[in-house]
Amino acid sequence: NNDNNFTFSTPSQADETNTAPKDPATFTLTDIDNVHLTDVSLAYHDEFSGTSYDFTIAEATASAPAGAQLTGSIRGVFNKVPVDAAFTGDELNKLSLPEEPWRLKDGTVTIADTTFSVTGRVAKDPGMFSGFMDIALKGADLPVLGNSFDVSLPDIGTFSLHSRVRVSPAAIQATDITFESDAMVLNSDLSCGLPATARF
Repeated sequence: NNDNNFTFSTPSQADETNTAPKDPATFTLTDIDNVHLTDVSLAYHDEFSGTSYDFTIAEATASAPAGAQLTGSIRGVFNKVPVDAAFTGDELNKLSLPEEPWRLKDGTVTIADTTFSVTGRVAKDPGMFSGFMDIALKGADLPVLGNSFDVSLPDIGTFSLHSRVRVSPAAIQATDITFESDAMVLNSDLSCGLPATARF
């Protein structure tokens, strides 16, 4: 009907032969006025393991007006467990500027009384991708978290994990990894080199 926001058309065969672009098309997303989704259901079934995953989004929002920061939130249920997520980042146009780093200022996901937090920065130097993330995980019921993903996890009481993850074209490094629970404290560093074919 005439009330649609979008119009789609299919070019004729003659048009297709004469409208090939001379230069590669480019697309840059610079702003989002407002995105609002409600009652969205996603389902995935792994035929090999027989495991099914269901995610129902009760409400999701995102906004990034020109010159303003990106914000968003999600509220829903994953495999019958409540999920809440929220994030704040730099304005979208910085993603298209090679000389400007893009910062995730605050991102949190809460599922099964476990909260995952992340902040970080992505640099986009010409021919090179690099960045870092500060991550933190804190919860009180590891078995319930595991059940959400059909994984059996031990009951260790309250627990927390934090680390800084650095990404460069040649390696991924996790430094100052600290895991704490009622029964133990573990500290470590990890580094993983990337083959040339997998580098950013």
